[in-house]
Amino acid sequence: MKIKLLYITMIVIFFCTQACKRSEPDCGDLSDEITNYNIADSNKAKIPYTGTDTLVFVSNSNDTAVLIGQGKKSFQTTTRNSIAGGDCPKSAVNNYQNIQINFIGNDSTIKNINFNVYKNNQLLTPSFTDFDISIDNLLIATNNFEYVNYQFKSPNDSIILDNKYQKGVFIDNYSNKTTLFNFAKGLLRFKDKNNKTWTKNK
Repeated sequence: MKIKLLYITMIVIFFCTQACKRSEPDCGDLSDEITNYNIADSNKAKIPYTGTDTLVFVSNSNDTAVLIGQGKKSFQTTTRNSIAGGDCPKSAVNNYQNIQINFIGNDSTIKNINFNVYKNNQLLTPSFTDFDISIDNLLIATNNFEYVNYQFKSPNDSIILDNKYQKGVFIDNYSNKTTLFNFAKGLLRFKDKNNKTWTKNK
């Protein structure tokens, strides 16, 4: 009787073991799925600053501000999301390229200008390349290269620079139209938090 019971127990264990083996998922490669969203060369060409530039602006009150580039910094912003996989979970790792250029003023007239370009990390629009411009840590303009090109096919304003008209596009709020930008010369004109207008001189 004991032998028969042992035999039955072994058979049950055998079939349970086989059933467990059959239920094990074939997960394959569980390494992270990595996607790099890099700024296109065509959009990098629209960044007119080397990082070592000297910017000179003159206000409508005849103040002069000189700002020195602190270098061009490139880095990645990383997001990680879980990929639904039942018994085989893995992660989606997205790397978004950023380029940042900071200019420091030589006096308190304008303390800094920060120019930041980055691949959009929104789920539905990772193809867009956005850019922000901050003056004294206050955001004055935000837009993206693709939309500016689409919306402004022909420049609609200009300043005189080096005895020539330099045309630009407004990149801030449509109702304000105070931040004028040129893909070759950079920031042409803007209004600061004190409502003073600054125009590029060099």
